[in-house]
Amino acid sequence: MPISFKEGMRDALIPYLGTENFTKNKAADILGISPRTLHRRLAGENVMYSEVLGQARLIKASKLLQQEDIRLMDITLMLGYENASSFTRAFRRWAGVSPREYRNLQANR
Repeated sequence: MPISFKEGMRDALIPYLGTENFTKNKAADILGISPRTLHRRLAGENVMYSEVLGQARLIKASKLLQQEDIRLMDITLMLGYENASSFTRAFRRWAGVSPREYRNLQANR
């Protein structure tokens, strides 16, 4: 059960990753609230929209990377990135390792 608006929003966005261009307005539509309400709720928790979107992408990427039959380029597209280098940079920023390194670490567990 989500304990904050940010976590609830993150969990609600995960299924839509890669299917939409994720603007704040689109996220507000998905959540059934106005963009202004979205902004106020995030500001109330002192969090930025890009942080929540990044967390959602990390969760989905982590799950997809555990499935070795899915190519990295396919994961890149599933998360809404246009190229693998952008996804790799973002994933490294979130997780501290590249997607390939993460996959190898998970396979060795």
